[in-house]
Amino acid sequence: MPNKVALIVCWVILVVAAAVGIGLGVDWGSEAIVPAASASSKAVDTANGTTLTVEPPSIAVGGRPTFLPTNEPFSQPTSVPTDEPSASPSDMPSSLAPTTLPGATPLIVGNSTQVSISLRSFTDEGGSTVRSKFTYSIEEPGASYVSIHFASFDFSKECSMEISDADGVLVAEYTLQGRRNLGSFWARHVEGDTLSLLVFCLLGAGENKVDFEIDEVVTGLPDELIVEDILDDSANRPSIGDGALNTTRYLRAQDLFPIQNHREMARCGRDDSTNAKCYMDSHPTEYDLGKAISRLKIAGRGTCTGWLVGPNNLLMTNHHCIRGVDDMEKTDFQFMAEGASCNVGKGSTAGYDVYDGIEIVNFSYQKDYALIRLDGDPASKYGYLDIDDRVATVGETIFIPGHPAGRAKQFSIMDTQSNSGASDGRCAILDVGGDSCGYSTRYNSIQYTCDTLGGSSGSPVISVDTGKVLGLHHCGAIANTNCRDGNLAVPMEGPGIFQEIKEFLEAPIPKTPFPSTSPPTTSPPTLQPSFLPTTSGTAPPTVEVTSRCFAPKMKIEIQLDNYAAETRWELWQTDPPRMITGGGGYENNALVEEEHCLADDGLHYLRFFDDFGDGFCCGKGNGYYKIWYQGFQIYHNNGAIGNFTELEISPDQVCLDVLMHLTLQTDRYPVETTWELLDDSSGLVLASGGPYFERYQWVEESICGTSFGSYTFTIRDSFKDGLSAGGSFTLTRDNEVKIESDGVFERFVSYSIPSLGPAEIINQG
Repeated sequence: MPNKVALIVCWVILVVAAAVGIGLGVDWGSEAIVPAASASSKAVDTANGTTLTVEPPSIAVGGRPTFLPTNEPFSQPTSVPTDEPSASPSDMPSSLAPTTLPGATPLIVGNSTQVSISLRSFTDEGGSTVRSKFTYSIEEPGASYVSIHFASFDFSKECSMEISDADGVLVAEYTLQGRRNLGSFWARHVEGDTLSLLVFCLLGAGENKVDFEIDEVVTGLPDELIVEDILDDSANRPSIGDGALNTTRYLRAQDLFPIQNHREMARCGRDDSTNAKCYMDSHPTEYDLGKAISRLKIAGRGTCTGWLVGPNNLLMTNHHCIRGVDDMEKTDFQFMAEGASCNVGKGSTAGYDVYDGIEIVNFSYQKDYALIRLDGDPASKYGYLDIDDRVATVGETIFIPGHPAGRAKQFSIMDTQSNSGASDGRCAILDVGGDSCGYSTRYNSIQYTCDTLGGSSGSPVISVDTGKVLGLHHCGAIANTNCRDGNLAVPMEGPGIFQEIKEFLEAPIPKTPFPSTSPPTTSPPTLQPSFLPTTSGTAPPTVEVTSRCFAPKMKIEIQLDNYAAETRWELWQTDPPRMITGGGGYENNALVEEEHCLADDGLHYLRFFDDFGDGFCCGKGNGYYKIWYQGFQIYHNNGAIGNFTELEISPDQVCLDVLMHLTLQTDRYPVETTWELLDDSSGLVLASGGPYFERYQWVEESICGTSFGSYTFTIRDSFKDGLSAGGSFTLTRDNEVKIESDGVFERFVSYSIPSLGPAEIINQG
């Protein structure tokens, strides 16, 4: 009997431990484990209509199923990063020596499913006479993002894989050995619940080698589920602050990482963190400093925060977020992951720019930091933060930008906690000199009650007075203490971090040792890959056809892309229905100009086809088409037609009043751009556009105005640097160029478009 009792007791302990460790949330310096979604991930096999479903083992926690993670993607602190010059742990200073003590991990915000997906799983779409085409889709309704891991990836240079979202926006394109030629890697995350894969090869151009296997799919948890499981609604927990906050929720699962004096992360009082966009106008200095903040998406499932420090494209985060080169290579470093406006949900982002890590410059387990060099030149775009090499002062005002719960960028500027130490409702230093989150090394930790959550790990604690970083947030308040001691940051000064990284901040900027996986920052990508057949001469070939006409005339101008043989067109009359003429079989990047007689002055249709289904714009060349009817331009659009588009050709399409046309090329950061055209006589918005989602995309908009007076054109950039990263725009009125701009402005610029004479700038800021 005693043995049976002991067995039962052990079984109960194991179940309780699993419930605490997996079913409950922990925030160690704002990173926690949270339960995965109750719905299993599934990969939709479009080849045979089946759904691959892998159910992870589950246990019942609180009356609902909770899936156990199927693997552990995060490196443990048991080895020295490969970039570290020391050859042996015994040769390293204690601040850099790795440890086998259990530690915290990034906040887990995704549900992992083991799969086996290769080209055999894809649907053969037939492609075209130029390219083969295989497609596959992974869907998880309600997921916040989808990420995939390639166990292997080996393509010949004639073949590529494109990864897109549900709207067809290209997220990444890989060839050869994939991301940074790693061969085995995590692909870029795709926002939303659908990830689409397209594999194509240029036929007859080489061996067409396509060899890959996807072995893991991660689907992101919805924001509300992440926060629900980080925070506890239990009525048995005491309220924080004043009596009005009886529903305040605490983080829990303090036993998950049994480090000395383990700290939970408490959201002190109500959640005072706010979307970054809410402070763009009221706190412009803080907002501009916050541009240097990065959201880290790690190995598909984890999330933390980082920030650019100094001009050398170095990023600072917590060591428990990035513990080695392996973790770094699994991470998307996302900048400007903000909500589109102040009032959108905290989990909603309007887009972001992504960089890779290429080198771990320095790190310390005891001081919980990792200094990482990024590819490209993000510091020139987003700026960087400086370090305040001094002891923080009790009561001084601070703010903390970051990505709590992996959300869009949030600012903790205000603090309603009763013991915050501030008198004006702002975040402030509560104390200096507390413990060091259970690490054996002691230093003067900075304490505060500003709100953070799992995912805030690695956020900077910034002095409002100096605009410089005082500390690196990494640890939370002790549970059930009413946030008495606050949350903790490692100090930058003295025995803190600054002295260990100063030499790297002051060193000359090195050349990037690996090719950047991001598009260039100042010019559009090359339109034609090196393996494609090229046309001779310095200009693309031009095809011209003219004819005498006694009925209405239609003129057509088509700029083809790199795969011109995939595109054709047909002109049809309607009474009786028959095709009048058509065209196709053009050379790559040809410019086609033709005039054709219509059958009569009735309705006709112009039909464009693309055998591959991606039109003749964008990414594979900047194609477009223009159509004139009796000398009046009636269409001017880019070639993003998909498989097919049909246009009406008739007198009804002619703009007999005021015809305006906008040609806009987006820059490297298209989600920042919007525009509108206002009719001054009526005060109504005649047309508008943006934000856009494809870099260096050509946007063509024809607008017919009814007033012969003036119009106002306004273009905006949410980042306040215009289209300076490779964009431009031109606007014509009745075929007269009114605006021709290289995109150099700040937040916005407005032009008056008169009937006579050039446009004039009437407002900018």
